[in-house]
Amino acid sequence: MMNRMICCVLTGLILAAALPSKVSAQNGEDIARGLLRALIESQLEKANRRNRNLPDPFRTPLNPQPGKLTAEMQKLRPVAASFSQESATLAALLNTDARRNYVVRNHVAHAVELQAEATALNRQAAAELSHLPVLNGFRSLNSDWTALSHQLQNCEGVGPQARKVVGRLDKLDEQYCSILGIKPTFKNARLTQEAYSLDSHLNDLVDDVRYHSRRRDANQQVLHKLGRLHQQAGFFARLTSNGASYEDVARQY
Repeated sequence: MMNRMICCVLTGLILAAALPSKVSAQNGEDIARGLLRALIESQLEKANRRNRNLPDPFRTPLNPQPGKLTAEMQKLRPVAASFSQESATLAALLNTDARRNYVVRNHVAHAVELQAEATALNRQAAAELSHLPVLNGFRSLNSDWTALSHQLQNCEGVGPQARKVVGRLDKLDEQYCSILGIKPTFKNARLTQEAYSLDSHLNDLVDDVRYHSRRRDANQQVLHKLGRLHQQAGFFARLTSNGASYEDVARQY
């Protein structure tokens, strides 16, 4: 459902950019904004479901509540607001960069999804007194942003303005992780998939070498090296799937 929403948002953005008529372009922008609102509401509904699973006294409705804020929430609110604003700026800049470089288009959908996630969390933080109901949401945001930030930093088509926003978002990410005591993690589904694919292919290669090699001495030497590579690939795949920190993943790679 969410992926379909993102595709619709991108379609609206593309229409807004491509159509020559000002009226048609405005219609495209209106469609994109409406679908983005739907995506944000979907994120808020997810937050509501997480909130309902919390034990009292941490279960609170998603509307402003009178009372005293926790110290963490006092610090978190301005950071959440800034992150939401910067994520919207990033999505807009990437959409512009994507018109010049098709490679960037692969990242626009993720940026739009992150914008909706950050906006929903900002609204939830503005309504909560305690930081505890939003803790898991910010853990998820950290995981999603870490993966997207790494991808954008290694994408040549990303323009200088967008890169500056990425840097600012990295700093804001560090701030809310520090406030909430979140240990940054690196969960990248595609990386995990590719790591396990490498592990599987190396296993097949070991079997092929064992079956086809005719020289026993050479066979044993190659098998020994391939066996070590296979073990390393398996360890790396398990590391990425278990939510290790980005630093640990990069170091092991």
